[in-house]
Amino acid sequence: MKATKKLIQVLYIIIKTRKNDLAMPVIITFLFENIGDFLEPKFSVITGLFFIFLIFSVYCIYKIYSWTKASHVQIPITQEKIFTASGGLNEDLSKGLLLSFIGLSISTVFLILQLFFSNNNKGALASLLPQLQPIQQTLLNIDKKLDTISNKLDNVKKETSDNARKELQNMGVAWNGKNFLDAVKTGDMIVTSLFLRGGMRPETAESDGRSLAIMLSLNGYNPDKILTLLLEYGLDINYPFPQFSALGDMKTTLLGRAIETGNIKLADALLKNNADTKSPLQTYGQMGIAIDKYPLQSAIYWKRKKITLLLLDADTDIAVGDFAAYRQAYLMKDDRYWKENEDALKQILVKTAPSGKNAEKINTELRIQEIENELNSITKKMWESYTNTYKKAEYEKRSEVLQDEKKKLQSKLTSLQ
Repeated sequence: MKATKKLIQVLYIIIKTRKNDLAMPVIITFLFENIGDFLEPKFSVITGLFFIFLIFSVYCIYKIYSWTKASHVQIPITQEKIFTASGGLNEDLSKGLLLSFIGLSISTVFLILQLFFSNNNKGALASLLPQLQPIQQTLLNIDKKLDTISNKLDNVKKETSDNARKELQNMGVAWNGKNFLDAVKTGDMIVTSLFLRGGMRPETAESDGRSLAIMLSLNGYNPDKILTLLLEYGLDINYPFPQFSALGDMKTTLLGRAIETGNIKLADALLKNNADTKSPLQTYGQMGIAIDKYPLQSAIYWKRKKITLLLLDADTDIAVGDFAAYRQAYLMKDDRYWKENEDALKQILVKTAPSGKNAEKINTELRIQEIENELNSITKKMWESYTNTYKKAEYEKRSEVLQDEKKKLQSKLTSLQ
C-alpha cells in the first residue's frame, strides 16, 4: 500500500513538472501527423495507436515503480528527490511517461468518437462536424486515385518487363554508356544486365573517356560476377580498349588494367576464363609514356605480388618475351617493395628462371645491364662531387673496375651467341 502511494505521488509530480514542456507540442504534432486518419474512417489505425500508447504507459509505470522500491525514497516525495542528478529518476523515462499519457488520452477520445458517433462512411471528426465532411471526402478520393495509379504502374511494369530499355527508363536510368559503366563499377548486376539485354556494346561504351577495362578494374566488390555476365553477352575477354597516355592513346586489356590497379578478384576471374597471358600489353612507363610488357612481367613491374603468384599458378609461359618476367624480377632486386617481400621475389626468380644455355646468356646480359646502370649513376655522382677530390678518385676507381668487368662479360656473351 505504501509503495502504491509513493508511486502515485511520483506520477503526479512527473505530470505536473513535465506538462508545460511537452504537452502542447506533443498534442499539436500528434494531431497533424494523424489528422487524416481521424477524418477518414480508419478505425484500425486509431485502435493500433491506442494499444501502442497503452503498452508504453504500462512499461513506464512499471519502471518508475521499480525505481521507487529500489531508491528507498521517503514520503513526502518532492521534485528534488525525483530529478536529483545522483540516484534520481531517469529524465527520459519521465518524459516518455508523459508522452505516452498524452498519446493514450488523445487516441482514447477519438476511439470513443469513432465507436459511438461515426458511421461506416465517415470518420470521427467528420461525423461530429459536418463542415469537415468535404475534407474527409477529398481525402478518400485521393486514396482511391493513388490506388488506381499504383495499379496502372504495376500493369505498365508487367507490360514492359521484356523490354530492357523501358525497364531502365522505369527505374529512372538513362540509356547511355556512363550509366552502364557506373553500374559495372559499383557491381550493380540488375542494371548491368538490363543494359546488356538492351543491346549496349561494352567494348565501345565510355564514361568521361574511361572504358570498360578501367571501370571494371575499379570494381572491388564483385568484378568476377560482372565479368561472367559480360562474357555471357559475348564480350571478347582480350579486347584492346583505348586508354589515354602522355604521348597519345594506347591500348589496354581487362587483364592489363587488373594488374595495374591490383584487382586480385578480377585478375583471378580473367585467368580462370583463359585470358591471354602470352601477348604483350601496353602499360605506363616513366612520365606516363606507353611501354610494352607481358602480363607476368607487368605484374612484377607494378609490384603486384599476389597477382604475380596467381599468374605463375595458372601456368603462364615464362619464356615469352625471351624470359621477360625473369629479366624484370632480376632488375628489381634492389627495389624497396621487393626487398620487403624478399621471400616472394626469390620464389618468383626460381619459377621464372631460364635453364641451360639460355640461363647463362640471359644472366650475362642482365649483369651487363646492371653494370651500365651503375656506371650511369657513378657518372652523375662524379659531376656532383667535382670539388671533393677524394670522392671523385673513389668513383673513378669503381668505374674502372666496372668497365673491366663489362668487357669480360661482353666477350663471354659473344661466345654464347
